[in-house]
Formats: sequence, structure tokens, C-alpha cells
Amino acid sequence: MDDNSLPTPAGRSARFAEMASRTERYGLLQDADGYGQASSPCGDMIEFSLRLSGELLQLVTFQVRGCSAMVACGNAVSTLTEGATFDHAWQVGAPEIDRFLDSLGPAQYHCAELATAAFLQALADCRRLKREPWKKPYRRHPS
Repeated sequence: MDDNSLPTPAGRSARFAEMASRTERYGLLQDADGYGQASSPCGDMIEFSLRLSGELLQLVTFQVRGCSAMVACGNAVSTLTEGATFDHAWQVGAPEIDRFLDSLGPAQYHCAELATAAFLQALADCRRLKREPWKKPYRRHPS
């Protein structure tokens, strides 16, 4: 193993290890163009905040309460959608996240589903605020 590679947990891909350890997109945006959140009965939670530039997703950030698989899924969504058109971003779901990470596994697949649910809520929030921009200052979430 060279000095630049991450240790890969048993049964996990190098991409999973990279996505589970990246922190540059961790945190929520102030005055975001879109916000979404999803949680599960087990206590896992993920939030996304989005910044648009025209019809492109300029910045996709997230915050989680959960395991490394949840962090990996948040980073996967960010990587797969930043720079994409708003319309294309709707096509990213749990199967695409699972394929991108290459080793999520059945026990953690719910993390991809939660990430998808929160991301789609954030996209819906963007769409809603495009139609009704006057509502943006009255939202009740951290963005």
C-alpha cells in the first residue's frame, strides 16, 4: 500500500473508503436553494442542502447522524450530482449510489435509500422555491 491510499475495511471497495472519509462537503449551507432531510427508526439521519447556478447543481452538501456507510452515501450523492443539470439529478437513486460505492452491501442499503429520500426532498424544495421564491425566508430548517 502506498502512502496516498486509504486503508480499505474488509469487504469494502477503495471508493467506499474514500467516500466514507471525505469531509469537504460535510455541513449545511446557509441560505441554501434547497433542503431535505430523512431519518429512519434505527436513528440514522441525513440532511442535504443544495446551491444552484442556473439549472446546474453547483454545490451539494450534507450532514449525517449515523455510520460510515451513511457518510459514504452522502458523499456519493454529492459526487454524482454536483455539476449535473437539475433535471438529471432527479435520476440519481439508491441503485446508482450502491453501484458507485461498489460495496455498500445489503445491511447498509437503507443508507442509500435514506440519502435518496433526503436528496429528492432537497430537489423538491428547490423546485418549490423557484415557483414561490417569497417563501425562502420563512423556511423552518437550518438552511
